[in-house]
Amino acid sequence: MLFLCYQAQDLKVFECVFGLLMGYLVIVLLINVCSVFAKPVTKQGTNLITAIVGSRAKLPCNFPKLEPHDRVRLILWYREDIGTPIYSVDARDANFSMADHWSEEKLFGRRASFQADNVSAALVVNGVRKEDEGFFRCRTDFLHAQTRNLFTQLQVVVPPRKVWLTRSDGAILSSVLEGLREEERLDLTCHAEGGDPSPRLLWLEDNKPIDAVEEITSGDIRKLRLRINALQRHHSGVLLTCEASNSNLIQPVTASVKLGLYLRPIEVKIDDTTKHLSAGVEANLVCRAYGARPPPLFTWWMDNVLKEELGVETSSQNETVSSIRFTPQITDRGKLIKCSVRQRNETILDPEDRMSIEYQLETTRLLFIYYKPIVTLRLGASLTSRQIKEGDDIYFDCIIDAEPLSYKILWFHNEQELHHNVSFGRIISNYSLALQKIERKMSGKYVCLAANSEGQTVSNAVVLDVLYSPVCKIKFTKVYGVGRHEEISILCEVESSPKDIKGFRWALNSTSNGKITEIPSVNYTIDGSTSTLKYVPSSDVEFGTALCWAKNIVGEQKIPCVFQIVAAERPDPVRNCTLSNQSTDSLSFQCLEGFSGGLEQHFLLKVLASNGTVLRDNISSSTAAFSIRGLNPDSMFLLSVQAVNPKGRSDAVVSKVFTLRPPETQKNTEANSKSSKSGDFLTENSPLIGAITGAVLCLLLMTAPIVLAFLRSIRSRRLERERYPLETISGATFVHCQVRDKPDVVPQKGNLRGKINVKSFHHFHTPTESDILCKESTGSYGIIKSSMRKNIASTIMEGQLGDKSSCSKTKSYLDILTEANYDYQKHESEV
Repeated sequence: MLFLCYQAQDLKVFECVFGLLMGYLVIVLLINVCSVFAKPVTKQGTNLITAIVGSRAKLPCNFPKLEPHDRVRLILWYREDIGTPIYSVDARDANFSMADHWSEEKLFGRRASFQADNVSAALVVNGVRKEDEGFFRCRTDFLHAQTRNLFTQLQVVVPPRKVWLTRSDGAILSSVLEGLREEERLDLTCHAEGGDPSPRLLWLEDNKPIDAVEEITSGDIRKLRLRINALQRHHSGVLLTCEASNSNLIQPVTASVKLGLYLRPIEVKIDDTTKHLSAGVEANLVCRAYGARPPPLFTWWMDNVLKEELGVETSSQNETVSSIRFTPQITDRGKLIKCSVRQRNETILDPEDRMSIEYQLETTRLLFIYYKPIVTLRLGASLTSRQIKEGDDIYFDCIIDAEPLSYKILWFHNEQELHHNVSFGRIISNYSLALQKIERKMSGKYVCLAANSEGQTVSNAVVLDVLYSPVCKIKFTKVYGVGRHEEISILCEVESSPKDIKGFRWALNSTSNGKITEIPSVNYTIDGSTSTLKYVPSSDVEFGTALCWAKNIVGEQKIPCVFQIVAAERPDPVRNCTLSNQSTDSLSFQCLEGFSGGLEQHFLLKVLASNGTVLRDNISSSTAAFSIRGLNPDSMFLLSVQAVNPKGRSDAVVSKVFTLRPPETQKNTEANSKSSKSGDFLTENSPLIGAITGAVLCLLLMTAPIVLAFLRSIRSRRLERERYPLETISGATFVHCQVRDKPDVVPQKGNLRGKINVKSFHHFHTPTESDILCKESTGSYGIIKSSMRKNIASTIMEGQLGDKSSCSKTKSYLDILTEANYDYQKHESEV
C-alpha cells in the first residue's frame, strides 16, 4: 500500500497513508459488528436445532414416500468435523424393523437412539452436552431410489448459572430492601454469571421493563446498573427484578428485591361519625392516619394534657387506626382533644434509634358533650317562704342547665302534674310557675321536670307552707241531741298553719229568739288545736247552734265551726226500702236512714214467717242495710225494720218479700215408655182407633170455643188475685219500697177514666208490698206507696192522696181499675 502511495504523483504520500488507515479501521469495525449481531452461519438447506444443556435433541432424517417395490437399506449420520459415521441403521440384510443400530461410543454412545414412523424419522440425543454442538448430515440409501442427504445444525444453549443484586456499596441484597426514605437516591447493580451464548440482562419494575444506566461485561459476568434519582411514595412495596436470558426455550434466570420505604403520614383525622358525646356514657374516639409506613405512633391529648391511656391500634395497607375509650363528663365540654401521629424510623442500619421523630402530624376536635338537664327549683327571689299566706301571689323559677336545650318542662304539685290555667290563677311561662291568690290546699311539694334527648331530670323539691287562719277539721254540721238539764261535751277541732293556736271563743245562736250569746270561757277548755265545751241546756231558749272560733298569728277563723244542739228524741223510721240480690234462700234489704233524734242510732230487723206469727231471725246493724240468708225457697216473709237510740225506737216499717222458686226438671222416662206401648197398640188397631179419633175431634171442635172462653175468664180472675194480693197488717206503717231492677218492657202510657192517670207499666216477678189505696168521701183514690218485683204490673197513679186517718177502706188494685171503667185485659195485651 505504501508503494502505491509512493507511485501516486498527484497525491501527497501522507494523505494517501492516512486514507488507507481509515479504510482499514472501518473494515475492522464492520467485521466486529457483524460478528456480534450476525446469526450463526448455516449451510444452505440446513435445519437449525437448538437444545438446552441436559435436555433432549432430535436430529431429523426424513425421507420421501417410497415406491411399493422400494425400501431403505442403510442410514448413516456424520458430524462435519468427523469423517466417519457416528450412528448407523443397517437394513441391507434384513427388514427395516429388524435393522442393526450402532452408535459411536466416544460421541453419543447410549445417549443416542433412532425413532421412525410412517411420517418422520430422527436421531434422538438425550442429555445434550455443550460438546455435542455442530453440523450433522444424515445419509439415506434406498434399494432403488437415489441416495438422499439431509443437513442439520445442533446449537446447545448454556443458561446463566446465577443472578444477584448489589447496592452501590457492594452489599448483596436479599429479597427485601428496607430503610429507604422518600427523596433518597437508589443505585442497584444486576450481576449475571455464565451463559452461552452470553445472556441479555433486563430490569423490571413490577414486571414492567424500565431503563437501566449501563451494561458492563467482565469475563463471563455481565452487569447492568439501575439508578433511581429520587424515591417516591409509589416506590414503596415495588418489586424490582433483574432477569438474564439467552434462549426462549427456558425461563430467564432472575433476582428480585422488594423496596421498603419509610413513608410519612399524609393525612390524619378524628372520626366525626358522632357529632357529640354523652356525659357518663363510655365513648370510643377513632383517629385515622393515612399513607404512613410503617404504622406511625399515636398519642392522645386533652387540653394539652397527655392521656395516659394507650390507644388500640390496627393497620391495613394504607391506613392505621388508633382508638381510645373514655367516659366524658360534663366538665369536659368545650375541651380540645388532639390526636398526634409520629413516624417510626426502624432503620436496620441504626437499631438503637428506633423511635426517632422523622415527621409529625396532628388533628384536633372540640368536644361537644350532651348531658341530661341539671335542674334546680327555687322560690321567687323576692319571696320569703315563711311569710307566704293565703291570698298572696307567688312564683317559682326552674333553673335548667342542659345540652341540648330542654324540649319539655313539666310542673308537679304533690306528684300531680300542673297545667296552665289562668282562670285558676295558675300561669306557666317558660321556666316560671306563677300562682295567684294561693289557698291553703296549694301547700305541699313542688318540683319541675326538664327533658331533652339525653333523658329527663326532676328538680329538688320546694315545700310550700301556706300560712292560713284556723278552719274546722270537720266540714259538716254535727248535731247533738240532749235533754234539759243534761250535760253534753262538744269538741271543736281546727287546722291551721302555723299550728300554734292563740285562743278559742264560743257563742250560742238560740233557736227560739235568734240571738247570739257569747259563752264564758269557764265553760270550755283549750288543748292545742282543740277546745271542748261543757254545755247543759235548761230551757228551750238554750237549744240552738253552738259556734266555735279559733285564731293564730295569721288571724281569727273566718267561718266558725257549727254544732247544732237539739232536744233529743226517738229516731224517725227508715224510708225508701229496696230489695236486691234475691235468690231461693237469701236476699238483701236496704233502707234510707231517717233523722237520728240527735243521738247515735242503730237498726233492728225482724224476719217473720207464717204470716207474721213465727220469728225467723232477729238482726242488729249500725246501718240500715241487711243481708238475710238461710231462707226457705218459694216462701213469703215479713221484714220489720226499726231505728233505735237511747230515747227509744222508731215506728216499724214492714215489707212483704218472697224467695224465688227453685227450677223444675221434667222427667219423661215414664212418658216415653207409655208412648212406645201406645204406638204398638195403634199399629195393631188402626181402623178402630181412626173412627174413635174422628168422633172425638168433632166433639172437641163443637165445644172448644165455649170451654176456651170460660177458662180464659177464670184464669184472668185467678191471675189477678194471685199476682196482686193486698193485706193489711195491723200496727204497721207502709212506705214505698221501689225496686231498682231493669224493666223487661218499655213503659207504656195510658189514661184511666176519672182522676186516675197511668204513668208507667213494668213487668216484675212477685210483689214485695201490697198497694194500699185509701178512699176519701169524695170518692177519689190515691196510692200511698207501691213497690213490685219482676212479672208484676206496677202502676203509679196520680190522684188526691188522702190522709192516713181518713182511710176507710182498702181496696184491691183490680177493683179500683174496674170502678174506673179501665179495660185491664186490653191494657195487658197492649203491654
